[in-house]
Amino acid sequence: MGLIGIEWVQEYNGRWEDPANTRQNAEGFYNTLLNATKNFAHGNNAAQDKHFEQKGAGFPTAGTATTHVEKVDMVYFAGHGTWLGPQFGVLQDDAVAKPAEIRWGNGRLKWVVLNACDVLLDNSVNHAIDRWGSAFAGLRYILGFASVTSDEPHRGQIFAQYVNAGNTIRDAWVKACQDTEKSSTVWAYMRADGNGVTTDQDTWIAQASATTKPNPADQVYYVNGAC
Repeated sequence: MGLIGIEWVQEYNGRWEDPANTRQNAEGFYNTLLNATKNFAHGNNAAQDKHFEQKGAGFPTAGTATTHVEKVDMVYFAGHGTWLGPQFGVLQDDAVAKPAEIRWGNGRLKWVVLNACDVLLDNSVNHAIDRWGSAFAGLRYILGFASVTSDEPHRGQIFAQYVNAGNTIRDAWVKACQDTEKSSTVWAYMRADGNGVTTDQDTWIAQASATTKPNPADQVYYVNGAC
């Protein structure tokens, strides 16, 4: 079975308005996904940007991804976000997991869900592949949003239900977003192919225990659409 972890923030300590439903959102995924072993669940001040960051990459350089998100096959974050990355409530580092500090896939990590506004925003000024391309160091997918999204309590559970039903990872995310958002919201995902590995048909059951990685990434794809 694959390993999963979640991080969520409801108490932003004055940095942002406190969302009401991020814990329920993340725990819905954590408690619903089948054929999965729970590894960690960090909330509020225990959720930290450095858990997602590679030590020595970017600035600040105090990343601990090796001992946190790289220990699982899929991690689900629920909280605030901007095009700069997911936002956290405690200044253990700088409270933002910035793409320049991220190199995902060196350990087990295959899929990252960022249930947060604008993390995969793509426009004429801010290109998602330019920001996030270097994060694919064996990683298969980043799932998120290219717009503002609602503080929705059930998306994690619904996403897991679609995954349990055998949907591909990407289709499960798109369907969960369409089920829980208004049409003006823009879902998005990025994925990588490389080293003979293709990821377009990834499913949890088939790939959770895979050891081959799309590293180096020969091609990084970006897809978005209206809910």
